[in-house]
Amino acid sequence: MNYIVSGYFLAYHNGHKEYIKSVEKLLKDEDNLLIIVNNGYQQILKYGKCVRSPVDIINEMEKDFPNAIFLVSSSFDRTINNDLEKLWGTFVKDGGEYNENNLPEAKTCKKYGIKMLFLNNNKIASSSKILGLEK
Repeated sequence: MNYIVSGYFLAYHNGHKEYIKSVEKLLKDEDNLLIIVNNGYQQILKYGKCVRSPVDIINEMEKDFPNAIFLVSSSFDRTINNDLEKLWGTFVKDGGEYNENNLPEAKTCKKYGIKMLFLNNNKIASSSKILGLEK
């Protein structure tokens, strides 16, 4: 089974680590943790500029999650729909802000049989706030 998480992870912080560690706890021996980092174009769509190289973000995150499989999103909108079309498993979202009715990737998940899991961890930090990028 693949467990898929995604995010911009621009100011990689303890909230991100807790989110991913809570997904790691779900893994069994044969399972994979896939971490999709949004690409530079997606950053431009969201923030008006590429804030940080996805490769730099991955290099930082690999220290905490050395067994994860990291991918840079291949999507050209603010979703990871293009990536999900090529994967299988369970897509895990965190922070309590998403559900099946408002998750932008829900339709793609349903179409391709990707399970969705919504964690209710408290959002303890925000990259946008930390970097002063909130709109």
